[in-house]
Amino acid sequence: MDRAQYETLRGAALEILDSAYCPLRHVEARVYLLACRELEVSVQDLEQVLDLEEAAFTEGEEREVWLCPALEPPDFYSDTDYLTRSDWSPANRIVEFSAEPERRLLLLRHVADEVCVRLEERRDPAAFSDLFMELAGQLPGDDVADRLDLPPGRPVLIDVHDERHVETIREIAEDEHAALASAENHRLRAAGVADLSLRARLFGRVDE
Repeated sequence: MDRAQYETLRGAALEILDSAYCPLRHVEARVYLLACRELEVSVQDLEQVLDLEEAAFTEGEEREVWLCPALEPPDFYSDTDYLTRSDWSPANRIVEFSAEPERRLLLLRHVADEVCVRLEERRDPAAFSDLFMELAGQLPGDDVADRLDLPPGRPVLIDVHDERHVETIREIAEDEHAALASAENHRLRAAGVADLSLRARLFGRVDE
């Protein structure tokens, strides 16, 4: 990857993260990059951009915002399976297994917004449909069927081209996220980040 490709991809990645405002797995970031920026990249490309970003920091380059991995408590090692931004709050850059349902619900809300925009503009939402359906699969089926007035006892079939379906899924995701989210939990997860060096805060702790 040359310098121009690196700068293009890091800029695009920072943009989509600003839109989603939650850590994105590489496979999720690829969906956003293709749908929003028409950039088709591999997981390896994203891994390389993270490596180049850390190398740029090491070489003394200055950036307003850095493309970073997520941080995993309690020791805050990097989780390079995710992309985050350095200007986010520490709590928003943290990932852990127990908080994954919360992250996925937040992402589902954002993906639903992207699908709704495309439907309103009479554009095909296909670029987001697979990710939308995957994330929607975590919602309680009975709740989805009830709110969509679907026949009981049958498989729940969500139509990504039906704006009412998409908006309803978004509402359920918002309700489920509100039930899980806790400002105190966020504070506790991030406790100790402020004590790290700048490098460790950006790219994760490294054992000496």
